[in-house]
Amino acid sequence: MAGIYKGPDFTSTYKNQLNDVTTTVNNTSGSWDYQGTDLKALSAGWQSTYLQVSNLSADWATHFDATDIIAASGSWNSVYSTVNTNSATTWNYQGTDLKDLSANWESTYAQVSTLSATWNSHANLTDLIAASGGWDSAYSTVNTNSATTWNYQGTDLKSLSAGWASTQTTVNANSATWEGDFCNRTINVNSISACTGTLSLDGALSVSGNLSAGSIRVGPNNTDTFYLTDSATVWNDVVVPLNVGANAGRTDSARLLQWGTGTLFVMKFQNGYFQTWPIVQIPHDWKGTRVYPHVHWCADTASTGEQVVWGLEITWAGLPNGLWKPNSTLTYYATAQTAGQYVQVITDIPAEGILPETFNEGASSISSIMACRLFLDVDQTTPAIVDGVSFDVHYEVDSLGSENVVQKFYA
Repeated sequence: MAGIYKGPDFTSTYKNQLNDVTTTVNNTSGSWDYQGTDLKALSAGWQSTYLQVSNLSADWATHFDATDIIAASGSWNSVYSTVNTNSATTWNYQGTDLKDLSANWESTYAQVSTLSATWNSHANLTDLIAASGGWDSAYSTVNTNSATTWNYQGTDLKSLSAGWASTQTTVNANSATWEGDFCNRTINVNSISACTGTLSLDGALSVSGNLSAGSIRVGPNNTDTFYLTDSATVWNDVVVPLNVGANAGRTDSARLLQWGTGTLFVMKFQNGYFQTWPIVQIPHDWKGTRVYPHVHWCADTASTGEQVVWGLEITWAGLPNGLWKPNSTLTYYATAQTAGQYVQVITDIPAEGILPETFNEGASSISSIMACRLFLDVDQTTPAIVDGVSFDVHYEVDSLGSENVVQKFYA
C-alpha cells in the first residue's frame, strides 16, 4: 500500500546502539561538570598581563630600536651551527690522554714529596749561582747571532765552487802527463816568473805576451836567428843622405848650398837642378814585406800650403841573380804641401808604399838593392826652392838578422 514504510525494523536495528549510548552518557556525565577552577586560579594574572601589554604595547613599536640586534643577529645562526656541531665532539673533551698519563703523576709527586726535604740541605748551588751570571749574556749573544751571523748558507762558496768541478776534471784528465818527460808535447802556461835557472827548449817557443829575460839564446848551440811574428814585428829605416847621391858633373843635379845664413849646407831642389840618385841596400833583418821610401824636406822660404810634387824612379834587384832594369824603371809620385820656412815635412813616395814583388821575385831577399832617382817635379811645384834634407826607406823587421851572409830562412 502506498505510503507504508517497508524498510528494516527501526526498533530492532538501533535499539541496542541507543542503549549503549545511554549507558556511556550516564556513566561519564558526572565528570562533564568541569568548572575550570584551575584555569580560574591562573587567569587572574592573565588579565593583568593582558591589560599591561595592551596599555604599553602602543609605545613599544615607536620607542624600541632593534637595529643593532637585527644587524648582529645575522651571525647568530652561524654561531649556533658551530656550537651545535662542535659541542658534541670537539668540546666534549674527556681528558682521556691526561688520565692515561696521570697514573704516574701521583707516584712522582709522592717521590718528590718524600725526598725534597733532603734536597735543600744537601744541594750546594754555589757553583751554579756563580756561573749563571753569564748565562743571560750567553743567551743574548746566541739569540742575536743565531738568526743571521750563524745562519751561514755558504752562498759565496757556492758561487765559486761552480768552477771547482771543472778544474778537478781538467786536473784529473791531464795530471797523468804532468810528471816526467815533456818531450814532443805542447805546454801552455800563463806566466813563468821568479826563475833563476835556465829554461831550455829544443823545439819552438811561441810567446803571445811579453818575453823578458837577461839573454835569449835560441836553437841548436844557441846560434839560430830569433824571429818576431805577427804583431810582434817592428819597423826600422835605411837612411841615405841626399848629398851622397849628388853628381857635380851634371848641371841638373840638386846642389849642396848654404842653408840659411849660417854654416850648415843642404841639398836644394829647384828649376834647373832638381834631382839626385840615392842607392839603398835592404838590411838582413827585413821581413820581405812592403817598404815605404820617403823624403824629409822643408820650404826654403816663408811658404805655407803651397803644392810640392816629388817623384821617385826605381829599379830593384835581389839575391841571388836579381836583375836590374835600368831601361824599364818604375816611377812614383807624391803630392804634399809646405808647412812654413824650415818646417820639416815627411812624404812617402808613394803613400801606399812599394811591394818588392812589383819588380821581380828576388827583390824580396835580404841585401837587395834599390837604385833610385829622387827628383822634384818643378812643373807641378809652386815654391821656387825646396830643401831636401834626407832620403830613407822604412821596412818591417822580424829578426835580428839572417842565418847566413846571403840568405834568410823564414820560420
